[in-house]
Amino acid sequence: MQLSIPKDYSLEETGITQSLLKKWKTCRRAFLFSINRMHPTCIYEKWAYHNMMHAALEFLYKGNKMFDVFLTNYKLSVPKDEIQKTKSIAQAMLSRYLEFYGKDFTEKRFTAVEKEFAVRFGNYLLRGKCDGKFKDKKGRFYHIEHKNYSQINVEVLAKILKFDLQNNFYALADSIEGKRDIHGVLYNVLRVPQSRKEISPRDLLVELSEKIRKDPKHYFFRFEIMFHPSDLKDFEGTLRHQLSELYACLHTGVHCFYQNENACQLRGTCEYLDICSSGSFVGYEKIDTFFPELEE
Repeated sequence: MQLSIPKDYSLEETGITQSLLKKWKTCRRAFLFSINRMHPTCIYEKWAYHNMMHAALEFLYKGNKMFDVFLTNYKLSVPKDEIQKTKSIAQAMLSRYLEFYGKDFTEKRFTAVEKEFAVRFGNYLLRGKCDGKFKDKKGRFYHIEHKNYSQINVEVLAKILKFDLQNNFYALADSIEGKRDIHGVLYNVLRVPQSRKEISPRDLLVELSEKIRKDPKHYFFRFEIMFHPSDLKDFEGTLRHQLSELYACLHTGVHCFYQNENACQLRGTCEYLDICSSGSFVGYEKIDTFFPELEE
């Protein structure tokens, strides 16, 4: 298993996203695999529902309401016998979502949806794509981030969101690019419903729609995280230190990118575990982009 630091990657020109930075902080070997653009072929099916829901929410927040037509035309990367059931789950969720959060589309003034950014941060380039930006009634700027979770510890999540990397990374980039204060972020969680294998897509749609109607707060909940200027100032200093350390490693050598064996099973299984355990790249492909999350 021979990998090197690719010559066409640099923090100054290629830049870094929050998800790539998170890999660096979690496991340096995973970061090395990522900048070599190694991608597991099975990941498309694993995240198919999440990607579809994310795309559907983008569709809705861009002012479109005919999500049923969107779902019908959406190409879903799951086995054929699972397509209609997966879409039935999404249809039930989205129809109740529109009922539960109807004020999102009448009271919030969205200024951007899924807008990609590339912002200069000293010598480095910060990159990403924010799910949404809006102003509240007082004209204050907010972000919204959509998350689909199968398993979630609400109490723990509520505690860590104040210093969540993505929230702070995006807020800092927006404050630099827009020369404005970001008041907060709306962390928008949609719980992924469970379904019975033997149920038909039509019956699943009816059954799930009724479950969500009876208890919408189980499936939809939000955290509003407020930013104080001192919070982002602290994060800015931390980020500068982390990127300086990463920059030094990129110019030192591949031996800096060691494994963190404690990170193989944090939130799910590491996507590169098969490479580390077998020393083989079977089941992986080299993709064209350093940042596949920006292509979705």
